[in-house]
Amino acid sequence: MINLTPVASTKVKEIMSMQSPVPVALRVAVVGGGCSGFQYHMAFENQTTDADQVFEFDGLKVAVDQITRPGAFVPKHVTASMSPQK
Repeated sequence: MINLTPVASTKVKEIMSMQSPVPVALRVAVVGGGCSGFQYHMAFENQTTDADQVFEFDGLKVAVDQITRPGAFVPKHVTASMSPQK
């Protein structure tokens, strides 16, 4: 599970509102990075799937896929306002 601060969710919603079309969610994912280990990815999504776990923070939907979800760790350096839920 992840936690997003109110300041971060407000900023992401502001950025999303400037996109065309306006995305429905922010996707957070852990992807393979080869020799350097895992990489952490964030992107706007125009749709989510039934396989996603969707969290909501002050009206902002955050989608996490099944591969990322089980015990995934999103470190503080991804963004100062996003950290794993303990």
